[in-house]
Amino acid sequence: MRETPMNEKRIHYKSQYFLGKVGYLFRPATVIIVCLTVMIVLNAILFTLTIAAKSEYFRDVAIALMTGVTASTVVAIFIEMANNFRRNNKDGLCCQNYLVC
Repeated sequence: MRETPMNEKRIHYKSQYFLGKVGYLFRPATVIIVCLTVMIVLNAILFTLTIAAKSEYFRDVAIALMTGVTASTVVAIFIEMANNFRRNNKDGLCCQNYLVC
């Protein structure tokens, strides 16, 4: 078996650490999945109404609603991801302090 240099081990450790931190963003993924599902359903309904609309005013209102739904969902997802990261990072540090002897 080939001995891996220290530099390769360090890169492997840092990449695993980075992927673990990114994984903290998506830990309780249910809220993120629900937000995305609601956004897709509402946008699909509004897009269908936009295509079927005969008046120019209704199309403008439907497109504005689609923009608002998409923007508010993206903001909600970013806030949820930030809260997930903060909570999971704090829990991880708390567990790390208990496990270190």
